[in-house]
Amino acid sequence: PWAENYETGKTTVNFRPSWATGYHEGQFLRIAAQITKAKRILEIGTFTGHSAVSLALSAYCEELVCLEYEPFLVDYVKSRIVGTPVENKIKFITGVALESLQKLKEE
Repeated sequence: PWAENYETGKTTVNFRPSWATGYHEGQFLRIAAQITKAKRILEIGTFTGHSAVSLALSAYCEELVCLEYEPFLVDYVKSRIVGTPVENKIKFITGVALESLQKLKEE
């Protein structure tokens, strides 16, 4: 209920379901990560987490860092990956992406 989440103030953006990564896009991302043997992956904008999970399921992925502005979405995705094989691979940083990128650079 994305419109309801926006109207009740749970999110600052009125998200659209069409913004979510579809099945084929997710599989493409996973395969691209495997082909490149990516161990650490950075995702800017997480939304429902489908792309994050797809990338984290890549055979070589050890860590996926997701930068997300909306705390509601971070909680939403975290609640859905608890107990899955990707739970400990995905790290979330909540806030403005440019500031988060600077923080990552300093680390």
